[in-house]
Amino acid sequence: NGGIMDERKGFTLIELMIVIIIIGILTAIGIGNYIKLMEKARVASVMANMHTTQIEVELFGTDSLTYPSDASQIITILPQNLYNPYNKNLPALQDRSDEDIPGVVEYYVNTSRNLYQITGFNKDTEAISLTLTPSRALF
Repeated sequence: NGGIMDERKGFTLIELMIVIIIIGILTAIGIGNYIKLMEKARVASVMANMHTTQIEVELFGTDSLTYPSDASQIITILPQNLYNPYNKNLPALQDRSDEDIPGVVEYYVNTSRNLYQITGFNKDTEAISLTLTPSRALF
């Protein structure tokens, strides 16, 4: 033991706290980016649902020379894997209503059933901008 102090190797409390703070900052940045990425994916899913709905409406219109009178006529012909990306317990498609629900695609057809409108909603129930126009007006 010759009077020389043992040198202890390790980190001080301050060094450990700095490392923990840096890890916390990096985690916060990563979580923020992850949340933004998930929202973009959900909006893309709603837009895909809107486009799928448009395709089915056009196929229905081609077969019957009139567009579906309401969403119930479309739901039966939509692919089974169509779902609401915000809440799988809510419908992916419904008729236009006063209540805008995140992730829902709304379908509206005019009284002549020759023009229609498809609208989707994001998490803040803001309408998602995707221009979908009929391939032609049915008469």
